[in-house]
Amino acid sequence: MQEEIVYETKTKGISWTPVPKEANDLLKALNTWCYGWGDGDERRKKELCNLSKESIDCGVEWLNKHKDYTITHCYTNYGNRETHMVCKKPFLEYATRDWSYPYRGRTATYYNNQKRVSKHLQKWLQLIGEHWNMRDSVHKEKEHAIQLRDFNSFKYKLERLEEEVRSTITEEEIAEAALSTFNKYRCGNSSSSHGRFGFALNYNTYFIDEGGIIIEWDEKVIDKKFEKCFEDITLEEFTSQKPAMKERFMTAYKKLFEASVAWSRVMNTVYDELEEICFKIQKKEIQL
Repeated sequence: MQEEIVYETKTKGISWTPVPKEANDLLKALNTWCYGWGDGDERRKKELCNLSKESIDCGVEWLNKHKDYTITHCYTNYGNRETHMVCKKPFLEYATRDWSYPYRGRTATYYNNQKRVSKHLQKWLQLIGEHWNMRDSVHKEKEHAIQLRDFNSFKYKLERLEEEVRSTITEEEIAEAALSTFNKYRCGNSSSSHGRFGFALNYNTYFIDEGGIIIEWDEKVIDKKFEKCFEDITLEEFTSQKPAMKERFMTAYKKLFEASVAWSRVMNTVYDELEEICFKIQKKEIQL
């Protein structure tokens, strides 16, 4: 039977140094805290799947070289960064303190989190060995989750776009609303909102620039905008819906373009007439 190695203990004066990045990342995965019910080791193995093979190999090499050391950890950056430290001397750790005279401050943190590498190394290496068999499936699950998120995000944007199309108004409605708005000004009434007419100001002017000029319809530009939304979506489960969604996307933008044309026709006609009348009033060519 192998004789247990006795560690020297101290209550103060122990020096610590940060572990290398690869070892720190590995220890963070191996020490993942698992809340609630479930298999904690499965969670830790999934965390290991997020590390590269090279990073794991470097971390394991470091652990094997420091199996006779004590490690601990603390949290920095308001608890967002877990930093592992290693004792500068092997076979050394903090002594157990009596409750009546506890450690304080950073020393208390290091004491509470200290652990001998040798005591946990076998379990850690077992978890690392077992996780290799599940890396592919975990990566596929992660990729699916990412693409599902992106797909649902685009689907939501498309639905919002179609809702905007339904909020546009016709030439007749534009003319009626413009007259109604001017009439409110004529009567000394004003408002920061003009009901549906105010919302249409956004939806009916999507293809109108700041100078009031129509932006010409370019199907290639809209097609490029659509492809940009789908560029990272490659799973057949989602790409099979791409043709139908593209048709909806192009149709929605085409209707927004037509709504902009309608707005431009009515508002430019109204503006030209109003400009002419105002010009004549300024020149006193119209008797008021």
